[in-house]
Amino acid sequence: MSPLKTERRIPLSPRLAAIALGSNLGDSRATLSTAIDALSRLSQSRRIRCSSWYQTAPIGPSREVYTNGAILLETALPADQLLESLHEIESQCGRVRTERWSARTLDLDLIYLGDEIHDDPNLRVPHPAAFYRRFVLDPLAEIAPEWGDPIRGATVRQLRDRLLRRPFPVILLGPQAAEIVPILAGEFPETRLFAFRSASEIADGSSHRAALKPDTTALIVDLSGDVPPDELRSWWLDLWGHQTTPIPGPKDVSTTIDRLREVLASALGR
Repeated sequence: MSPLKTERRIPLSPRLAAIALGSNLGDSRATLSTAIDALSRLSQSRRIRCSSWYQTAPIGPSREVYTNGAILLETALPADQLLESLHEIESQCGRVRTERWSARTLDLDLIYLGDEIHDDPNLRVPHPAAFYRRFVLDPLAEIAPEWGDPIRGATVRQLRDRLLRRPFPVILLGPQAAEIVPILAGEFPETRLFAFRSASEIADGSSHRAALKPDTTALIVDLSGDVPPDELRSWWLDLWGHQTTPIPGPKDVSTTIDRLREVLASALGR
């Protein structure tokens, strides 16, 4: 009988990994320090740089203020092994995964891994929501401002700067957009909200087209599930709801509004 063949991984060259850290339960500073030490001791890895700690208001059901930061690691671990290691560190620090946006002892997110792109349900790199989250981009811009996002063709500094402009343009696409805009406009005065029934309405021309200049950065939330024309992708920082942030369908307007509140609060750094 011939011996069983075993899979052999090709050794990877070390590359930088950008990891976001967050905590809002218990002694967050102590937990985050423990996590930094654990990350620094990972096999085939070494710590390069850590950010300062940032205080972030919670979104969703949680009411405890978050402490957030970022770390750069040089690592030769494959992406799946690195992600598994992050989950193990979370568990060791008492993380229990419950509802979305709930309070947690420790949250470790793999934001970037060199220039690698992974699009698996259990492994998505770059992190699909990082580009509109101030609590990720603020600390990461401190330690890696020139890191280039391999999908969006912009540096971390540029992604963060896009979220700092005021008024911040927000475009809602979908049949219920016009109903939602006046509700959110009063709650987010630092934004300028536009409502379109579909992306084609923008592409075909409208009274708002002149205001949406090619150099304008906007948060685009697709409530309809339609894929906008490629032209829009090159114009604006895009948040396609069906790809990065699940937005409930038009039949559940109340839940949709609540989810949009969370997204906008995260993008504006509230």
